[in-house]
Parts: sequence; structure tokens; C-alpha cells
Amino acid sequence: MQLFRHFYFYLITTFFVIFLRVSAADLACPNEPISSDTSKGSFPVGGVTTFPANYICGIEFLIPDGWILKFIVQTDANSTTGDEIVISDAVNVLNEFSPGESLYYAPAKKSDVMISTKTNKSHFFFSWEFMNVTNYNRVQQPVGSIIKLNLTSLNYYLFTSDKGPVTFHTANINRQFDFELAGIYVYDGENLKAPYLGTLSQFVNQKELQKSSGKSLTLVNFYGTSSYSYGLANNYNDVAGYSLYNFLLLTSDHGLQGNVDTQDTSAFTFYCVDSQETYLTDISILEHDAGGLLVQFQPMTPSNNMKTLLSYDSGNKNSNRMPQQILTNLFTMIVFKSQVSVHFDSGPQPIWTIPYPGRIGAIIPPSKWNPTVSPAYKTTFSSEITYTYKFNFEDVHIAKPGEKVRVEVGTNGITTGVVEFDHNVSNPGVRVANGTYMTTTFDAESSDSSFLITFEIEDINPTMSSPTTVAHVETSTKSTTRTFSDFSIILATVIFFMC
Repeated sequence: MQLFRHFYFYLITTFFVIFLRVSAADLACPNEPISSDTSKGSFPVGGVTTFPANYICGIEFLIPDGWILKFIVQTDANSTTGDEIVISDAVNVLNEFSPGESLYYAPAKKSDVMISTKTNKSHFFFSWEFMNVTNYNRVQQPVGSIIKLNLTSLNYYLFTSDKGPVTFHTANINRQFDFELAGIYVYDGENLKAPYLGTLSQFVNQKELQKSSGKSLTLVNFYGTSSYSYGLANNYNDVAGYSLYNFLLLTSDHGLQGNVDTQDTSAFTFYCVDSQETYLTDISILEHDAGGLLVQFQPMTPSNNMKTLLSYDSGNKNSNRMPQQILTNLFTMIVFKSQVSVHFDSGPQPIWTIPYPGRIGAIIPPSKWNPTVSPAYKTTFSSEITYTYKFNFEDVHIAKPGEKVRVEVGTNGITTGVVEFDHNVSNPGVRVANGTYMTTTFDAESSDSSFLITFEIEDINPTMSSPTTVAHVETSTKSTTRTFSDFSIILATVIFFMC
């Protein structure tokens, strides 16, 4: 059995007032289990009482599925004296209660209360009430959902998958232990009649990745307490194959520096709590073996099964690929057999728009990272220096008539080259133009529309006669339209910290 000190206690009155009511109560220990037929009761019946030394009493409660048992415990006992009151739950976790008045909810199917003493100085009293919770409202979420764990009262939160078991991860900005997760209960099924698995704190802090037995996992908070953590549900099979999978939060207030050393494959899902844009501002990759040097970035979570949009390996000039814009609040980084150092900054970053010779990267609209958001997008690289811009439309997907993606290169308001597509196209070839700016505009409304443009910026090409000379740049427009993701484990070491 595991022993947890109970954190959900509320000092309603002072010790003086509580224990002023000491009475000579009947301390005979009930020898039959108590069921919901006795919906309310207390022990001792006479109220708060001084218990004799060497006293032991265990009281068994039988709790129907879909019910909880509410306990209010009063004691001044300190376990260091050998006097204690402990309540076990349905998965045999022991909850020890600190001095004061405490509230505790025991889930189905059973709970045992144990009072034991070595001295004759401690006072004990508890009351119970059986409560039917089958009338709670359901809040349903698919896997891949992010939820702030301020779970509202009289609701339960159901996470479902059409693939198989569901697992759950939590994260908070401070990367500190969140005691309030002990007040959130986890059920192995689609409602509060399902088997109880433990508290969320227990569920997410096991050495082995925990999961539901079926395709549903339910969370509920009977206490009404507030957590500062966020939660993420995933298909278990989508993350179980990683040697390490973790969920981390970003904020525009601080950058996030991370160091990963994995001998296998690890994955990290990032969620920014206050911005729809994040920038990868540094990445360094060291070898583990020659066949596995790669870092990938995918939209959303592993459960969303999205295609990789960005890839990095040790052979590329990764410093020249910084910064890289990621226009979403939710994405996943996968590390293959590498030692990797990364740095993220969230919120608008002016350095994204600053060109420099040797810079390479990708321009990706929001809809490519999240197909449920607006695809409209515009960005401009601008400088007083004239550069050679090389760019290629790796992928253009136009879902609605009238939508188009346009790249314009120019100098001092004079356009030196334009490429525009209003239809689907894939890798039509590299275009080149000189100018002091390059503007990419996506006039689109459908969330099914997207594009991906790769680019390279160089010192002005000396073979081009003037900044206004254009090579392989054209307007390409058709009237027809096609519809069309500091702790260690055995195989990985990871450190992430705010900076």
C-alpha cells in the first residue's frame, strides 16, 4: 500500500473550539461493513473524543458504483506519537490525516477507516455521507485535447479515442509539483460508474506510462479546488513507443531552453498558454550514432498524426536556419538517437523578419500547423541591404475559389519579382530575385487551404546585372480551382528550464 498525507484539509474552527466538546462516547468498533443503506453517520457517535492508549479500530465501508463517500475528519493526532487516523481508498492507497479538520472523498467500491493509538492524549471524530454522482454533467474531449485542470464542480471530463487506450500527461509553467492534482480522480471508463484508478497525481507520476483499459478515461474533481496545471490526453499507442514522451508548457514571458540526450526516440509536445506563435531560435545536434541524427517538428500532438513540417540533422547548417517561425500554440518535437539542445521563444519576435546572408528556412501559415484555424497570413523580410532571395513552393493547397498565395520581391517599393498561385501545386522549382524585401501573402479563408515555402537568402548575386533583374520569376495564375504535434529515465536524459 502507498501512504499519502492528506492535503485537502480545511481548518474550520480552532483546536480549542473543536476539542472543547470532548465527551464520553461509545468507542466500540463496528464489526460489520457499513453500506449506503446507512447514508449518514459518525464515529464516535458522541462527538470528538479522547481515545485511550493502544486502541485499534478498523471500519469497512462498501461504496456502490457511481457513488462517493464524503468524510469529514477531526483530530489533533500527530503520527510521530503513534496516534493516527488513516483512510484507505479503492486501490489500497492510505491517506493519513494531519491535525485539524479535513475533507476527503472516497471513491467506489470500498474504503476502510483505521484509528490507532499508542498514547491516551489524542482526539478523533469523523462523519460520513454517501453521495450519488451519476447525475454529474459530462464534458467530452477527444484525444489530442489540451485542458486547463480547473475542473468545475458537478462535471466530469471524458477523454475518448477511436483507436484504443487513453493516457494522460500534465504540465505547469513552473515545472513544480502541483499538489492540487491529488484532488482530481481518474476513472477507467466513460463515466463515474467506471473503476477508480487513483488520483491524477498518482496516475501521471508512475514509472510506467499509465493507460485506460478501454477507449475512455474520465477525470473529476469533487473538491472544487483550483489547479494551475494543464492536461493532455493522447492515444496510448501513439506515445508508448517512445523511450520518453513528455508534455511541456511555453509562455511569452520566458524563453524555454532544453537539452535532450536520448539513445532511442523521444518526443515532446509543447503548448503555449498565451500565444499562437513560437520561434525556434537555436538548435544544436550532436551525434549518438551516424544513422539517427534527426529532429522533427510536427503539428499538434502524436494523436493527431500530422505530417512532419520541419526536420533538422547534424549535417545541415542549423544556425543559418534560425529563427524558425512556428505559427501554433501546440506542436510536437521528435528526437531520434541524438544529443540535442533547443531554445524556444513565444510571442511575436521581430528577429523573424530580419534577413541575413546564408539564412535558410520555411514559411508555413497557421493552417498548416492547425487545420482548424484561419489560414490568412502575411510576413515580410526587410532590410536596407539588397539580397538575393531564392524560394520554392514545396506545397500549395487551395481549397476555395479566389484564394491565392503570393510571394513578392522588391526594392524601395519597386517589385522585382512576383510568383502567385491560386491552384494546387507541388515543388514547381526554385525562383530567384534580388531585392531589399520579400513579402509572402496568403489570401485564404478555408482552413483546408495551406502552403509551405522554403527560402534561402544570399548576398546579391554578382551575375545579375542589377537589383531589378529577375531570373525564373513569373506570375502563375489559373482560373480553375481544385478542391481538395530536470528528469532522467534509462534511455533518455532531459532538462528543460525557463530562461
